[in-house]
Amino acid sequence: MYWTESKGIGGRIKQRPEDFIVEEIKDGRVWKIGYSPLERISDLFVRGDGEHVHATLVKRDRNTLDVLREIAKKLEIDVKYLGYAGLKDKRALTAQRISIPRKYFRKVRLRDAFLKNLSCEKRKIRIGSLAGNRFTVIIRGIRRREPLFEFMRYEKLPNLFGEQRFGGNEIMGLKLLRREVKRKGSPMERMYIDAYQAWVFNRVLNELGWDAPKYIALPGYKRWDEYTLEELRKDGVKLEDFRRFKARGDWRRSFFKPRWLGYRFLNEDLLLKFELPKGSYATILLRELMKSG
Repeated sequence: MYWTESKGIGGRIKQRPEDFIVEEIKDGRVWKIGYSPLERISDLFVRGDGEHVHATLVKRDRNTLDVLREIAKKLEIDVKYLGYAGLKDKRALTAQRISIPRKYFRKVRLRDAFLKNLSCEKRKIRIGSLAGNRFTVIIRGIRRREPLFEFMRYEKLPNLFGEQRFGGNEIMGLKLLRREVKRKGSPMERMYIDAYQAWVFNRVLNELGWDAPKYIALPGYKRWDEYTLEELRKDGVKLEDFRRFKARGDWRRSFFKPRWLGYRFLNEDLLLKFELPKGSYATILLRELMKSG
């Protein structure tokens, strides 16, 4: 059920959005949720010569894509013109860089979100163009403290995709690949395929355990390995089925190592601060640490 052998500390996460703070690491710096007076003054002007306005999107208890759709609607443009490096947790307080074409940009009011750190840059922000994320998490109602120190000695943890990646999207992706549902040309289709690829990865990693190779394929028509091919065969999916969705596939690390930044016990709660490389899920780390289920 769990990968690690340390006892769980117990507890609950995300009791409120402020209990789960995510700050994106990009372009050599951590983009923070705070908004200082100096930043407010600087944002009165948008500096630079590039064709894209880059901004830090700070949001509370909202999905990244929902906020981007709100921005696009207010700017009266298609959401495809907006750029972002990755999706951030919904039940959280998060900061991440996004880009908006300069010719369409104007300051807008957003529900439970705002934009700051404005600058003009040459390029649109693309998926995956980040180094990682810094997390500040409060785990409430922990049962014991000692297992934390044993857990922090682990040199690697399984790089599984978190449950928030799925929610049934993986099954829709499987049905699309097997042509069991008709294509509608929706941008959501690629999200379904991505979820299916992640599901296959998780299945392989859970099967191989600690003996897994350094990388496992996210299967596509250009990337695969013997393990993912076997899972595709079980599902009745062929490599060529991915071509219709331009899903080339990729390689993903089997394990990740967290960078611990600090901790503090607050009576029966624990404040934990750490950084993870891009694509790694804090919920996977916390599940192994807490072992609450």
